[in-house]
Amino acid sequence: MKAAVYGLLGLFLVLNLNACLLERIPDAGHAVPDRTVDTGLAERLRGHVEVLAVEIGQRSYLAPEGLDRAADYIEGRFRSYEAAPTSTVLLQSYRMPELPDERLHRCTPVECPTGQPVPPVSEIEFRNLALEIRGTKRPDEVLVIGAHYDSDGCESGGCNPGADDNASGTAALLELAREFHANPRERTVRLVAFTNEEEPFFHTQAMGSLVFASRDDRPDEMVVGMLSLETIGYYSDEPGSQDVPWIMSAFFDMPTVGNFITFVGDWDSEDFVRASLSAFRRTVSFPSEGLVTYGWVEGVDWSDHWSYWQQGVPAVMITDTAPNRNRCYHKPCDTADTLDYDRMAHVVTGLMGVVEVLGQAGTK
Repeated sequence: MKAAVYGLLGLFLVLNLNACLLERIPDAGHAVPDRTVDTGLAERLRGHVEVLAVEIGQRSYLAPEGLDRAADYIEGRFRSYEAAPTSTVLLQSYRMPELPDERLHRCTPVECPTGQPVPPVSEIEFRNLALEIRGTKRPDEVLVIGAHYDSDGCESGGCNPGADDNASGTAALLELAREFHANPRERTVRLVAFTNEEEPFFHTQAMGSLVFASRDDRPDEMVVGMLSLETIGYYSDEPGSQDVPWIMSAFFDMPTVGNFITFVGDWDSEDFVRASLSAFRRTVSFPSEGLVTYGWVEGVDWSDHWSYWQQGVPAVMITDTAPNRNRCYHKPCDTADTLDYDRMAHVVTGLMGVVEVLGQAGTK
C-alpha cells in the first residue's frame, strides 16, 4: 500500500513538474488557411541566401570585410524600400573594447577566412541596420522583427558560410521588409538586421541585438514584442531526422521528423508566443510547434530574443531547431544548396500573417 501511495505521489510530482517546467502549445484545429504563397517568394529567398552565403560567405569578426559586405547588401535592400516619413532606414554603428584572449578564436593567416591576419576586435566597426515602418494609428507601439546576419566565427569545427544560420532568417527579414514597406500596420514595425549574435559576443554587452535593444528602451515608445528569426531554412521528411531533447521527450510525444517550424518563448512571453503561433497557423498550412518554458532551459535563449528579454519585452524565437536537426549546424557544410526554399516560402508567408495580426493596435 505504501509503495502504491509513493508511486501515485511520484506520478503527481512528475505531472506537476511538467506543467511548471514547460508547456507545449498544440494546434487547436484552425480552419484550413486560404492564403496563397507568392510564386516568386522561394526564388527571392534563395537569391538573398546565395548573396550572403555564397557570394560573401564568412561574416564574422574573423572576416570583417564579409560583415561589411553583408551590411551593405542589407542596407541597399532597405534603402530600396525607404519612403520617408512612412518608412525610414536606421543605422547603428558601434565599437567595443578588445575581448579577453580566452573568448577569442586566434587563427593563423592560413586558417583565417581571408588568409590575412585578423585585426583587433577594438578596431572593427560593427553595424546594426533597420527599416522602420511607421504605424498609422499607434506609432508609439513598436513590433520588432529581427535576424542576425553574422555567421559562426570558425569556433565549432571550421569556418562556414552560415546559410541556415542565419542567412535564412536574414532573407526572411528582407522579404518582410518588401511586403510591409508599402503596407504599414497600425503599430510601427521595426525590422532589424543584427550583427554579432555568434560567439565570442553571444550573451555579452557587445551582442548586436543587446546594443540595439538598449537603444529601443525609450520613454516615448513601447516595444510590444519581438520576433527573432533564427535558422528557418532546413527541413527533412526522413524518419528520425529530428532530435528531441530529453526534457521534452520525457513529457511529450514530440515529432521525430524535422519538417516543422517552432515558436519558442519564456513564461513572461507566453501570451505573445500564443498570439504569434495562432496567427501563423491561421495563415498557412505548415507543421508547427509551440513551446513555453524557462529561459535557462538549454537552447531556449540561443538567439536575439534573449536581448529583448533583458529589457522586459516579450519575445519569441522562430526556428527550425537547427542544433537538433541540421547536421551542418556551425559547420562548413551549412551551404545554400542544403536549404528548402519552397518550405521557407511557406514559413515566411505565415510570418506575414503574424506581422499583420500583431501589427494591429490592441493585440497582445
